[in-house]
Amino acid sequence: WDTRRHFSALFLPYCKIECEGYKVLDSADRKNTYGMGNEACDDDIEEAWYRFTGAAGSKMPESPPNKYTCGTHAPGWLNGRHPSVAEGKVSRQVCFNWGGNDCKWYTSIEVRNCDSFFVYKLVKTPECKLRYCGTGITTISIALSCAAFKTPRCMHTPLFLPYCKLECEGYKVLDSADRKNTYGMGGIACDDEIEEAWYRFTGAAGSKMPESPPNEKMCGTHVPGWLNGRHPSVAEGKVSREVCFNWVGKNCFFKANIEVRNCESFFVYKLVKTPDCNLCYCGSD
Repeated sequence: WDTRRHFSALFLPYCKIECEGYKVLDSADRKNTYGMGNEACDDDIEEAWYRFTGAAGSKMPESPPNKYTCGTHAPGWLNGRHPSVAEGKVSRQVCFNWGGNDCKWYTSIEVRNCDSFFVYKLVKTPECKLRYCGTGITTISIALSCAAFKTPRCMHTPLFLPYCKLECEGYKVLDSADRKNTYGMGGIACDDEIEEAWYRFTGAAGSKMPESPPNEKMCGTHVPGWLNGRHPSVAEGKVSREVCFNWVGKNCFFKANIEVRNCESFFVYKLVKTPDCNLCYCGSD
């Protein structure tokens, strides 16, 4: 068993992958109020996560649209309510209205509530002239021209929209009590072999790096490391910061450059190997 610092390699998801990247359905003829007929089909749609936005509306209707709306013959609607955020990813049935039967055809999809919008994992429809419909309004305006991506049949736009920061989605955890800046039992732990990755301070280690130098021989090591600068705001995004290591009366005897991001309710740090042994990154409250 190595006597060096041990850290938890626990991977914690911060945001839902479905909300991070999706394709957009934004054509006006996909909305349930569009009544010009047409014969568009989703029988060749790519199985992927989609969001209704722009002129297509903001979500799928929960009641059957009339025949010949949504730019097709048999319009599709969500046979059930939309989920709450807490319910996570759920299965739902989509029905297609035709011939006096609200559910002449049906298919199973997945749905997730991404807090301010919904995403749907759509699959190919069982027949042609069946199409997934949108409804409602949206406050999101997509300023990009998608004409180059549209097909004459389904008109789905493969525009990829990032929803959350990857650094906040997956990270490793530093949670040992002897890593905190108030731990004064000495020790000779080192971070000179730490894996270069994104980390979050949590639990007994504190919640973030200190912005002032800890005393020597704190944090379970001889030479404790601290953030030489303020933590960023959410709006600043990913920033570069200097970590200093306090030793023999010099607050910045050793240095290392890292990256930091504010994930709204916590911070993550892209840590690198320390320049020498008996140097460790510290946590604080």
